[in-house]
Amino acid sequence: MPLPARRACALAAALLLSAPLAFAATPLKPCRIDGIPNELLCGSLQRPLDPARPDGVKVDIHYLVVPALARNKQPDAVLMLAGGPGQSAIRVASRVLPRLSRLNNRRDLVFIDQRGTGQSAPLDCPDDSKLPIAEQLEPAAQARRIDECRVALEKLP
Repeated sequence: MPLPARRACALAAALLLSAPLAFAATPLKPCRIDGIPNELLCGSLQRPLDPARPDGVKVDIHYLVVPALARNKQPDAVLMLAGGPGQSAIRVASRVLPRLSRLNNRRDLVFIDQRGTGQSAPLDCPDDSKLPIAEQLEPAAQARRIDECRVALEKLP
């Protein structure tokens, strides 16, 4: 093995061995996602809410696995994270999967709902789009709704 590859392996091993192992993964289960016709696999991984307190409150990080289609698939999966603030990777899977079909032929695709998004301890405020437009745009009402949401989110574990 070339020296740079040995250094990379040594660094990866050091990082893995020094990282806290305070997590529990659930077994993958068959699941269905709206907009995707075939059966997929879903799972979750439990992680500390505050990484500085590994024995504290835990949250479940949910993920979706789209298995590779080919028999001789590659061993490394491609991990997918959503981009917008608060966006769920699992919810956008059906829209981006058609563009990733060539990649998915030989590699598993893993869509991960990051902490605070989708099913992974979401930090959601009530949707105000159903309110009258005047109330949506009124600065004092907006500030009140934001304060109410902040108070509710602070009460989460």
